[in-house]
Amino acid sequence: MTTRLENGILTVIVIAIIIVVVVVVMTIIIIIIIIIIIIIIIIIIIIIIIIIVVVINITVEH
Repeated sequence: MTTRLENGILTVIVIAIIIVVVVVVMTIIIIIIIIIIIIIIIIIIIIIIIIIVVVINITVEH
């Protein structure tokens, strides 16, 4: 009985650890993806601003 109980407890602990690891890894991946998306958006905004400034300069000169 005790060995079965111990095995059950061990399996529960192992499953819990696996779940925690998976959750942590998933959250890290999600955070990385969000950071990458934010960086891409910032780069796009900067490019758009540069294009607008260049176009305004060209129109002002002409």
